Amino acid sequence: MVNDPITLPEKVKVAGYNIAIKDWPPHAASASRRYGEFSANEMEIRIDMSMHSEKVLDVFLHELYHAVFWVYGIRDEDKEERICDQLSAGMSQVYIDNPDILRFINESREKR
Repeated sequence: MVNDPITLPEKVKVAGYNIAIKDWPPHAASASRRYGEFSANEMEIRIDMSMHSEKVLDVFLHELYHAVFWVYGIRDEDKEERICDQLSAGMSQVYIDNPDILRFINESREKR
């Protein structure tokens, strides 16, 4: 298994919001005890890119889902069916607006 770095897009559009994607220095990620985070206040997704490419993809998608949850107003008390409806609508729009995301996923898969 090769740990070739993968290249994240510089930003992702989520329902009209342009969210920057930043490389999070490993020391800052470690200090926060996280691999990545989404900040609605700063409109940023931060990812520790020093990880293996498979983990980078996993963390990126995790943080992207947080962004979709925030933009589409999904709450902890929502029922499973509403969550699935909103998440599928949100992710469909993300993939339509950001074709580079699917290329990024395929690039990550090819490096396995």
